[in-house]
Amino acid sequence: MRGEYEDEDPLRIKEWFKHSYSVPVTIVLFFLLFLYPAWLYVIDWFQYIMVNGLSSADLSFIKALSFILVLMSANISYMVLSKNVSLSRTIEK
Repeated sequence: MRGEYEDEDPLRIKEWFKHSYSVPVTIVLFFLLFLYPAWLYVIDWFQYIMVNGLSSADLSFIKALSFILVLMSANISYMVLSKNVSLSRTIEK
């Protein structure tokens, strides 16, 4: 039953990003839904370790958190550089 619906985007993501306001709204929603709760969790964790000190489980969390931050910064750098390269290629053409 893939006939006419084969090329459709069921979440309408492509259609959403055609709007000029889509990127800022998506960034704000991403921040509110994912980054802000994660930030609150890390703040609470920092307050806990300042009062109670570090444990071996905390060291594992620090390693995982730093790994995630490195991956996120690498991904952001890649996105910025790829957009810059594609813009430079477009300007050259």
